[in-house]
Amino acid sequence: MRKFKGNLRDQWIDFKTWLSFYGLMIKFMAPHPLGLSKAMFKYPWMYDLLKVPGMISRHTEGVNGALLETYCLTFLNVTEMTTAMLEDIFFHPEETVIIDSMVPTVIVRAMGLRVFTPEHIFVVTMPMVDTQSTHKYMDYIENHGLPGDTCSYARITAAAVFAKHCPPASCILASNLPCDSGQAAYTLIQKSLGLPMYFIDVPYNFRDDEGLKIIQSELEHVIDFLENKLAARWIGIS
Repeated sequence: MRKFKGNLRDQWIDFKTWLSFYGLMIKFMAPHPLGLSKAMFKYPWMYDLLKVPGMISRHTEGVNGALLETYCLTFLNVTEMTTAMLEDIFFHPEETVIIDSMVPTVIVRAMGLRVFTPEHIFVVTMPMVDTQSTHKYMDYIENHGLPGDTCSYARITAAAVFAKHCPPASCILASNLPCDSGQAAYTLIQKSLGLPMYFIDVPYNFRDDEGLKIIQSELEHVIDFLENKLAARWIGIS
């Protein structure tokens, strides 16, 4: 039962958001009903994503008018972006690159490739939808040897991959940012998935001329890596 928002305009915004969410779910599932049904059995976190309407209700409790409409539009935009990313990795894994959240996606997209960012699902979206949803991953990875004082951002991502809850892709792009925990996590992720990975080494002093030259060289190596591993070519950005 949905709560009354206090006036008809806000109630309409709330109902329209609820309707739009399920419209996005139907649009997402309709072209691949069998494939996504199998994915829901294989990847249990997909059930957590169905709790988005409840999350929206919690976050908009007591919010009215233009702010309510802004919140609802933001949540719907994130939902649409998430379903598009899931469709890429589920049905176009050969064109999809698993990419560390600290690595810009512009080069990958400019080469006509698709992107899957595990942190977006496992560390950002799931805890917002259900605050208890990631506890099992933290427990799992500690029982598999990753220290408990490792940053939870890196720990949860590595755990989801180790638990076989990350769909396959073509290769991985990672970096030494933001910390040693993230670097260690992607080393484990690469070993678990058995995919080729390029590790971008960002220098500590990345703002000076020498640092910028190193970053430029690293990004050029990224392009070479993607061209060698995938049927993609760098055409530049206009």
